[in-house]
Amino acid sequence: MAELVKTFEAANAGTKVDLLAVPFDQLKNKFTTEASTGGGPDLLIGPKDWIGELAQAGLISPLDDLASQIGLDQLNKSAVDANKFQGQTWAFPESTEAVALWYNKDLVKTPPRTPTS
Repeated sequence: MAELVKTFEAANAGTKVDLLAVPFDQLKNKFTTEASTGGGPDLLIGPKDWIGELAQAGLISPLDDLASQIGLDQLNKSAVDANKFQGQTWAFPESTEAVALWYNKDLVKTPPRTPTS
């Protein structure tokens, strides 16, 4: 992250980014408390399952105007769509994760063919 910040600052003269690492178990509460009083960070990296709650509380803003400018159409559509709430884009994917199902053929004769089978 520090290298990305250096690159960003070099490309945006006069812009200073201060990184602050907050333990995950404190992050949501710290952000919610600070943002609700008008403070807090300009950028938050957190899990997408916070989007609905933070959006409904008015603590984050939709990013649809920026989405077209930064090339979200070049990213994995499922990753982008996962950051939508009530039809709006509230976050950008920082990373994605591939989940695989491994099974023991000796114990499972017929593995599921779909997530619901």
